[in-house]
Amino acid sequence: MNNIIKFAKKSPYLPASEGIHDAVVVDVVASEGNDGTFNKIRVVWEVAATQPTGRRFTVTKPYYCFDRFIADFEPVLGSNHPLITGEEEDINRIVGMAMRVDVVHNRTNDGGVFPHVNALYPAGKLVLLVSPHYVRLAERNRSREEVPNVAAA
Repeated sequence: MNNIIKFAKKSPYLPASEGIHDAVVVDVVASEGNDGTFNKIRVVWEVAATQPTGRRFTVTKPYYCFDRFIADFEPVLGSNHPLITGEEEDINRIVGMAMRVDVVHNRTNDGGVFPHVNALYPAGKLVLLVSPHYVRLAERNRSREEVPNVAAA
């Protein structure tokens, strides 16, 4: 007897539109190398534009070099900001910071479209707050650890 498994159709992926959007930093995920320096920093923004479901679009940008991260954020933070001057090392302090992001689309060979943050600008007139729907990656991982494994019991 054959078991037929039917999968629910996923809704098509809808990327944020290209252009400059008001945005807020909702997550910063950093991985450290063996020498204690940052190997990779991934920044996630929510933009003001909303999906048909009512939630905001998210866009990301990976940084493979801490100096590039600082160079991108300097126009937004200002040259006297402790993160820029090296007095502050906690990159999570940018979570909740409003700014404007320039979103461009990267296209794959198979026709896929992925939004990418091209540039950062100081916040405009509209200042966004982090929506209650977004859960930071660290909190998602923490909640998985707190759930008991029922199968092991």
